[in-house]
Amino acid sequence: MQQQLEQLKRRSLQLVEDMPVVWPGNRTPAPFKVSNILKTIGSNKAYAYNHKAIAYTYHGELFVTPYSKESLNIIRNAGFKLREFFVPFSNRGDKPSGEYAEKWQKLLATA
Repeated sequence: MQQQLEQLKRRSLQLVEDMPVVWPGNRTPAPFKVSNILKTIGSNKAYAYNHKAIAYTYHGELFVTPYSKESLNIIRNAGFKLREFFVPFSNRGDKPSGEYAEKWQKLLATA
C-alpha cells in the first residue's frame, strides 16, 4: 500500500502555502492559503473529490490529483477518510499559476 501511495504522490500536485492561484474572474494570481484547509480538516489521511480532481492530506501536506477511479481506490484502501472541504482546480475555473500550472497541465494530460 505504501508503494501505491508514493506513486499517487508522484501523480499529484503538492499545494504549498501561498502558491499562486488564478481565481475565476481574475487575471492576477493570488496566494492560496493551504494552512486554512489543513486547520479545518486536519493534516493526515483526509480526502475530498469534486468532478475532475481529488484533494487529499497526507503527513501534514495537501495534494491534488486528477480524478480517476484508480486514484480514488488507492486513497480509500489506504484508510483515508472522506471529508467535506474545498477541492482546488476541480471545476470552478481556479487554476495554479507559474511553475505549478505547467505541472498540473501535465498531470491532467496523462490522467
